[in-house]
Amino acid sequence: MSEVTSLAQPGERASPRARWAWLVAIVVALLAFRLVLLEWSFEALFTPGYELFPMGTLGLELLNGMPSLPVFEFHDTHSGGQILSALLSAAAFKLFGATYWALKLVPVFFAMLTIAFLYLFLERWYGLRAALIGSALWLFGPAAYVDYSTANYGNHSEVLAFVALTLFPLWRRFVDGDRSTTTHFLLGLTCGLAVWYSLSSLLLLVLYAALWFVVERVFFRTRGFLVFVLGVFAGTLPLWHVMATYDAPQAEWMENKFAAEGTGLFSAQTAERLVDYCSRLWFESPTFYAFGPLRGEWLSATYALAWTAVLIGLLVLSGRVLGRFFARMTFLSKAPIDSRPAVLIPLLGYPFALAAAYAASNFKIGNWADFFWAGYRYCITSFFVMNILFVIAWRELRARGWTKSANGLIALVLAIGVLGNAGHPFSAASRGIGRHHDGFNYVQMGRLFQLERWRDRPREEVWAAIEELEPWKRYDILLGTGYCGALFAGLRGPDGSGKATTTFVPGSLAKPWVGAKVPRSCAEAVVMGAGMMLAHFHRDEPKRIIDSVEKYRGAERRFFIHGLFVTGDYVGTPEVKRRTSGALRMLKRLKDPEDRTFVVEGLGIFAGFVAWRDIRQEDEYVVQLFEEVKRMTPEEQESFVLGFGMSCTRYFSDTHYYDALLTRWIPAGALPTVFRGIGMVAERVWRYHARDVAAAATPLITKYRNDVARGQAWRDEEVRAKKAAAKENAAKKVAKDPKPPKEPVGDESPTPSKVSDTPAPLSDDSK
Repeated sequence: MSEVTSLAQPGERASPRARWAWLVAIVVALLAFRLVLLEWSFEALFTPGYELFPMGTLGLELLNGMPSLPVFEFHDTHSGGQILSALLSAAAFKLFGATYWALKLVPVFFAMLTIAFLYLFLERWYGLRAALIGSALWLFGPAAYVDYSTANYGNHSEVLAFVALTLFPLWRRFVDGDRSTTTHFLLGLTCGLAVWYSLSSLLLLVLYAALWFVVERVFFRTRGFLVFVLGVFAGTLPLWHVMATYDAPQAEWMENKFAAEGTGLFSAQTAERLVDYCSRLWFESPTFYAFGPLRGEWLSATYALAWTAVLIGLLVLSGRVLGRFFARMTFLSKAPIDSRPAVLIPLLGYPFALAAAYAASNFKIGNWADFFWAGYRYCITSFFVMNILFVIAWRELRARGWTKSANGLIALVLAIGVLGNAGHPFSAASRGIGRHHDGFNYVQMGRLFQLERWRDRPREEVWAAIEELEPWKRYDILLGTGYCGALFAGLRGPDGSGKATTTFVPGSLAKPWVGAKVPRSCAEAVVMGAGMMLAHFHRDEPKRIIDSVEKYRGAERRFFIHGLFVTGDYVGTPEVKRRTSGALRMLKRLKDPEDRTFVVEGLGIFAGFVAWRDIRQEDEYVVQLFEEVKRMTPEEQESFVLGFGMSCTRYFSDTHYYDALLTRWIPAGALPTVFRGIGMVAERVWRYHARDVAAAATPLITKYRNDVARGQAWRDEEVRAKKAAAKENAAKKVAKDPKPPKEPVGDESPTPSKVSDTPAPLSDDSK
């Protein structure tokens, strides 16, 4: 019989008690699996680019009250789900602290919802056994989804919870034949929420509409369709607000993807991209890990072959229905079509629709060097659809008496999923990393002010928005702004002319902010950010870096060099290798003792970051670094330890971690210098830990409190020295060209000077 018959044969459902007991067990199993990954394989899941900002940063702002900047200024504007995920991130921070680990609990929560809805859907229409099989397959599904379900991006994995919800009213409408107002409204509402959360759901909505059109050609004239449209409008209501506020960026986003030069179904690249998707991306996309002698590529390809076999098999079995579907779609036939088997057509058609969308657009799939799985984010809904089709195929084989083949298919797919996920790079070195890393990043937020909607605004207006934030946030934002400013200068030329260059005009990055009356420390942050950018793109080119250093003088030179060793993101072992080797090559090239001092301080900053990362001291690059330090002069060693202290202040979110870490890495005799370095930057960055240095309770900080205070006073000493130099210059000028004092007019009498010699306050952000 050439059609899918199992849809007409509902499976045996569980008792209410058993149904909910299995549901709890499945959700707990998924939570446990994800927590194991977050505990033991955090390095493989570290993608801070969109997680720490905007998701975590906006979450922290929402937790502390309404943000100074409008909520929608934080996100990409085409993905409404980021707002909901940010609200949930604020809740996670409230419960577990503002750490990266807590931030990742939000997508895990959505993954729990997704598997719960999948189980309930399958149990309702296909029985308990089908529900358990589908849930087990999804629990150990493609590693690209498993890993991405811990990435708080607010889009591709989280939206599956809303996609799963659309299946309930869809099946009620087309399998059960329920034409009630409630069913139509819920179908529209769930589709609207999915589209609002992520525009990628539009593809499913088009397929649903095609199904409805074929089953009921005049559906748009019915009352049910009107109710459906109202539901869609209600679900996408937040999206309309964004479109009205920001001149419909969603339309611009779609245009950039599908209407840019070289895109379109009939463009020259379409056939090439279609072949690439079908021959390579389809087979790479599961991105399973290697397990023993089994390579990840083999496991992924075998899994994709199982997809292919199931898809072809179900298409063959649905041949009669598909024939009627396309005949009615093209108005070649008026014969009615049974909606029960036809309901599978959106699922069967989704992989082909995704391939066509990829071929006709400029979407990038795959080819993420460091995090291979994240490159297949656009395939995640396809994974979910194929998971359901596995269950349908299993039931169809059993219905036709091929029980062994059905069970063999499930056993093969489940075995690949278990082995491919067991190959995750579990490591004791990764344990606890997420709980010692901030779940937000205001350095990355600095790029917000380089976006088109901010870049052309007057600097005073931009600074007014930043000024309302806390001092440490301002500093980090401008650090990121300096990074992006240098990046834009490199890509577009310092004058915005479009000339490709990586030459930075000394001081040009800081001057606009000084004109906006930005505190000096923040202007320095912009320069430091320029150093960050240069190191990121040219870390293997010491000559280029040294040539850029020569363009800076004085304090700017010091902060630019420090920026070469500062990172706003997390770095893995390969980056440690590159940064360490590059720094050691720089030291060999530099002749100026002051420059060497600045580089050694920067090297200490980076070493503090490496120590936070908790790389084993046996790591060859760490050993190389500390062996080099031992060969330095005592003055350089002190500068290194000073930089180490500066790094500690910035990168630790748990001050109680200081004691164990510092006593492990730093000799006791050098600890006073470490805490002096902590004090030097404490006023700028300590406050994001919501602690006062003097009140910190750890034994080491208590013991070395005076050294922290010495470090805090460094800016005052610099200010006093400059005031003294200014007075001396003024005295010399007066002695050289004396002028008689101004005679008082009338009853006016001379008044004492209002200028106080009192040192400036400790905060770098005094104006």
